[in-house]
Amino acid sequence: MDGNRINPKREITRSKARIKKLEKEKDKLIHALGIKAWETYKEGNLSENSLSEILSQIESIESEISNCNTYIQEMQAQILMPKAAPFTQTATFICPFCQTPTIPGMRFCGNCGKELISPQPTAGSNCPSCGTPYSAGDRFCSNCGAAIVTEKQVVVPPPPVDAKAQVPAENLVATAPKTCPSCGAQSEADAVFCGECGARL
Repeated sequence: MDGNRINPKREITRSKARIKKLEKEKDKLIHALGIKAWETYKEGNLSENSLSEILSQIESIESEISNCNTYIQEMQAQILMPKAAPFTQTATFICPFCQTPTIPGMRFCGNCGKELISPQPTAGSNCPSCGTPYSAGDRFCSNCGAAIVTEKQVVVPPPPVDAKAQVPAENLVATAPKTCPSCGAQSEADAVFCGECGARL
């Protein structure tokens, strides 16, 4: 019954079939035992020795049935045994955007989706087009909309700006931070473009 690869359910089915066959053999032996006992009784020779051969066969069958039942219980225990929990790595890195524990080495936060390992800009911290300071991780300038050039990014020209639609700087009034209608990110009150996705505010 042992093997390198054991299918518990198949082994249980085989063992039950074996028990059923043994039970039939046992019933036949018991019937034969009765006949033998009756015949030896009539002859006046009834004794344990006269029935020992059949009794030994019955005991052997009962022992094998017991072993099969024990094996079935072992296989049932394997089926009910819970599967080993998958390996999980302890999260020791905290996302700087949403403060959610994250597995070290992951590129994106599983909670907020922000990129955790982003290339640093190669040209300082000011927009190369208008000189406006930008934060680490910004992909577009919040003032002019120019793409922030990094080692892995391709330079994307800023969208054309309608001069008539621009408002003179002296007429701008500081208000609450603006929320981008495209991505929902917040930018400065006087920002013209979203610092996250580059959309016009």
